[in-house]
Amino acid sequence: MKKNVYDRFDKIFYFIDFISILKWAQLVLTIERSCPAKQRFDYQGVYAIGADDKRDLMVIKRATKSKAVQRKGAIGNWKVNIYKEKQDFVSQG
Repeated sequence: MKKNVYDRFDKIFYFIDFISILKWAQLVLTIERSCPAKQRFDYQGVYAIGADDKRDLMVIKRATKSKAVQRKGAIGNWKVNIYKEKQDFVSQG
């Protein structure tokens, strides 16, 4: 019983961390878009990961759906569209 409760809390804390990082990334992107290129380059130097001579920026996934979910949705939509086209073709006669 206790293990399930702890697993649930771990999932909740992981989700909270994920959402907070996602919101932080959206804020950074909004601020960067509002700055000129030179100023943006200087700002990136402040929060870049690594040494000053190297700019390693963290990439945060922006898609909320995984590729597998997107693929399954596309296949489902494709099947629905094919079925509708078949129905239209049969009804035209």
